[in-house]
Amino acid sequence: MGVALLSAILFYMSGATGAVINPAKLAIINQNADGKGLFMLIPIVILLVISFIKKDLFLGLSYATVIGLILGVVLGNFQMGDILMVNRQHELLGILTTGTFSMTDIIISSILLFGMIAVAVESGCLDMLCEWILKKKVIQSPMGAELVLVLSIGVINILLSGCVLPTILLFSNVADQIGQSANISPNKRSYLLTGAATTVTAIIPVNSAFVMGAVTLINQINVTGYGKVAVNPFEIFASNYYCILLTLVCFLWVFKREKQNNTEKVGIKGVSRNA
Repeated sequence: MGVALLSAILFYMSGATGAVINPAKLAIINQNADGKGLFMLIPIVILLVISFIKKDLFLGLSYATVIGLILGVVLGNFQMGDILMVNRQHELLGILTTGTFSMTDIIISSILLFGMIAVAVESGCLDMLCEWILKKKVIQSPMGAELVLVLSIGVINILLSGCVLPTILLFSNVADQIGQSANISPNKRSYLLTGAATTVTAIIPVNSAFVMGAVTLINQINVTGYGKVAVNPFEIFASNYYCILLTLVCFLWVFKREKQNNTEKVGIKGVSRNA
């Protein structure tokens, strides 16, 4: 929560740094702006609420999609015919069709990615990796084991182009075995696993799927009264304060534990001597 709040403050302070505002272009943008579009955020809120309460993502998606379509028609953002229609060439067109086709690349890449994960698991590669790591002296201490977890997750995340969920699924079993061998609590293992996968390793400018996807989408945007918006991957990386701060938090959490353990050991020895 603190990292998100600090990131929001940094965005607010540096979001318009170096920007040159043209009053004429700004007036055109304001003229074409439509506040009714903000109501389309309601389905997203519904999705989050239902998913958290019912613990069912697909149920939340179903409700959010239906309510989003109804709101769009009621508010006049689009017509009923824009949702699904058949043209004279007997082709299916509309929001549903376009949305389905736009997900094709993600569906295919997800199938290939999870297939690769299944091959790595069934072939025993992960077991060999886990055995190799467990033989190292560095994981004999909790701090060493936690540091190995963070660094290993980061390397795998980079190799998987910053795809957070596949990284977590691929390395979760190894993380459990390493954590159990070093007496790391399940809660801390899960926090380190999810946190380390969302650090700067997820936004490496040269191969991150998130960064490259954002660059592609932003460069296609044509803002009314302004034109094309140009952005490069390194700008996105440098302005992604959340991932940068989360990286610092992960390493601080690892080293802080060792310091606390050393303090507790000194305190115990002092008490025994006084006794």
